[in-house]
Order: sequence, then structure tokens, then C-alpha cells
Amino acid sequence: MKRWLMFAGVIFGVLGVGIPLVCYWAVLRFVEGPLLTKWLESRIAEMTGGETTVMPLEWKGFAAYSEGIEVRGGEGLKRARLDQWRGEVNARALFWERVWRLQGLEAQRLLIELADQSDGQGERTERRDGEGSFTFDQVPWWLWWLPTRLEWGSALIREVEMLWPIGKGMRGELKGMTVTLRPRDGGWDVLGRGGKLRAGEFPQVRVVELRGRLREPYFFITEGRWQSEEGGGEGLVTGELALDGERSSRLNIQAKDVPIRDVVRGDWRARFHGKVEGHVDLMREEKQKAADGRWKGVGKLLVREGMIEGLPWLETWARYTGLDEYRRLRLTTAEADVIVDEGGGVIFRNIRLESSGVVRVEGRVSVKEAKVEGELEVGLTDGQVRLIPAGKERIFTRNAEGYLWAVPPMRVYGTVNDVQEDLSGRVGSAVVDEVQRKIESGAEKILERVRSLF
Repeated sequence: MKRWLMFAGVIFGVLGVGIPLVCYWAVLRFVEGPLLTKWLESRIAEMTGGETTVMPLEWKGFAAYSEGIEVRGGEGLKRARLDQWRGEVNARALFWERVWRLQGLEAQRLLIELADQSDGQGERTERRDGEGSFTFDQVPWWLWWLPTRLEWGSALIREVEMLWPIGKGMRGELKGMTVTLRPRDGGWDVLGRGGKLRAGEFPQVRVVELRGRLREPYFFITEGRWQSEEGGGEGLVTGELALDGERSSRLNIQAKDVPIRDVVRGDWRARFHGKVEGHVDLMREEKQKAADGRWKGVGKLLVREGMIEGLPWLETWARYTGLDEYRRLRLTTAEADVIVDEGGGVIFRNIRLESSGVVRVEGRVSVKEAKVEGELEVGLTDGQVRLIPAGKERIFTRNAEGYLWAVPPMRVYGTVNDVQEDLSGRVGSAVVDEVQRKIESGAEKILERVRSLF
């Protein structure tokens, strides 16, 4: 009896050690072969909907290295590439939890280029049966017990570059950010630091920190802090972005002490000085409600320590009045409501610019496709108007709130780089007419005196 018990113990001991060793050897044979690479390609293609290529894997035990993974096309995606990545298969999860769990992932660079939904890019690729697919039916029969699920553990990406379209041939760019991803509750916690961000024609800003959560199909931004590349200023971004381009997205952007040259464009960067603070709430509706997928929103901007110089109509008034303060007009108040429309234009409403005791400007201006159009009420103090010949009688005829206002309002038109207005011409015509009238009046008086002598 004891002999049989000893024999059984030896058999179970051999099986208890031998089977795990055989399984370990079998798995190593499998991962070092081409089938696992094909399986990874198939699973990533299922997740992204694009054509996937996994560069050959190099294995050392359960640790893997590859030159890259590339995905072209797919849902909301033009292309993506992960370069020089390494990771390790969790053996315990493989044998006991029956899941391929890649952990300790590190990659040198990740490039993501989002598709332009307006021109039909970024559609999920529909696969035909057997086309570029892989199933475990292709695995040798003696590996029937291998799991079919794939999970990703924490990941460190040393350099992330992201490109996305923002309409009218322009795009946004994020470069040089270091990102850490941690899986949690079916999604990922995201922590990014560093990098440069540029949107369209606006100047580049520096990313301080980005915290959020990635859970398909949304990226929830809990805190995105940024700073101006030059001249100080900082801001905060929060909101949620739909990654598939189908659902609605929302962003709240706040700014404080940002140099105004980082906000305005064209030659206004040399004419308008100060520091901007304010906020803009942006929204992009779901695709079925807004086929063009463009952003719209509202907000409010304030300018601190503002100054305007070199505007043609201010130069005109400086000449007519002899006051140099118009050439460098310091603003005690500078504010406006902002509306971003779906057509890609920006409307500034409830504009209020004031240099206390000198001039006040109020009204509305729209900018779309670099074209400027609007109407502005211009008011001067009584003392300023008296310095303009015929100004009170012919131009600044409405009295309200301590200012004399031009009637009709000043019309603004032209382009961002060449803004025109009609008030300077009206003032000039009035001055010329008044001078001519005085000359004619003086000549008539001289003739009357001459006639009285005879």
C-alpha cells in the first residue's frame, strides 16, 4: 500500500511540475512564432477598425520588443504609429486568469493623426470574411487552452504627437508630451506633462500638465493647464471630447494674463497691447445634428493694461485736435462677449472700449474667413469734439452718458490685415466743408466792405 502511495505521489509530483513546464515551453514556442503577431494585428484591427501592421516581435522569456505598430484608417482615425515599444506578458494572468495582459509597457513615440470627418475620412473599415483576420483555429491543437482575451496594463509613452483638423485647411498640433496611462474600470487614467500645443494660426503654447480619463468613446479632460510660450499668461481647459466624431463634445477654456498678441492676428498684433483674461465655452454637436462637425460657443474676454496705437481714425483725430494721446490710447475699460459660430466665424458683441475722459467705443464686429464687418458707436467728450471744426454740428450730434456720439455709427470693414472705417473720411469731409464755408464767408464779408466804400 505504501509503495502505491509513493508511486502515486511521484506521478502527481511529476505531473505537477512537468505540466506547468510543458505549458511554459509551449507558450514560449507560440509567442516566438508568427501566429501571435498575426493575432495582435487582428485584435488591434478589431478595436480601431483600421488596417494594422505589427512589426516583428523579439522575445526574451515573456518580455517582448518591437520596432512599432501602425494603424491606417479606422473610426475617427487617419493613422497612428507606436514606435520602439517594449512590454511583458503577465504569466500569472496568462495561466490563472486566462488573459493575455501586457504590462510595464514603454514606448519611445506615439503619433496619432485624426481624420477630417467632413470629407469622409475616418470611417471604420468593414472586413470581409477571412480578409486580414486571425482566429485561434489556426493555433496548433496542443495550445487549445490558450486564452483569447487581450488586456493592456500601465504604459509610459515618452513622446506623444497628435494632429487633428480644425477646418479651413488648418489643424491643431500637440508635440513632445510625455504620457502615462493607467487602466481603471474599463478605461485609462491619463497623465501628460510637457509638450507644445498650437491651434491653427494662433501662437504656440506650452502644456504644463494634462489630467483626464480615456474611456471609449470619450476623453474626459479633468484638468489641462497651459502657459503662453512667451510673455507669461496661463490657462485651464476642462471638458469631454468624443473620439469617434459621432457624439457631441464640450470644452471650457479659461485664460488669465495672456498677452493679447497671442489672441489677435495680423497687424493688430502691433496695434493692440495688453493682457487678456476670460473664458469660452465650446461645443460640437453630434454628427447627425451638425454634419460639418464644427465647433460653436460663447464666452467673454477682458483686456487689462490695454493700449491701442496706430489706428487710422485715431491718427486722424490726433491731427485734427492736436492731441498726441490719440496716437497711443490707453484703455481704462476693454471687454466684449464672444460668439463662435458653426460657420467658423467669430462675433464680438457688446464691445466696450473706453479711455476715461477721452473716448468710448461700443458695438459689434464679426470676423469670418479673414473678413471684418461691423458697426461701432464712437463717443468723444464735449471738449474733444470742440477741437474738431463742425464736429458738434455735423458728426457728433447725439449726447448721452457724458459723451457726444457720432451719427451714424462708424462702419468697420475690410480684412483682418487691412481694417477700414468710414468715420475718418466723414470727419475730414466735414472739416474741409467747414473751412471752405469760412473762406467763402470771409470772402463775402470782404466784398461787402469793399462795396460799402463806394
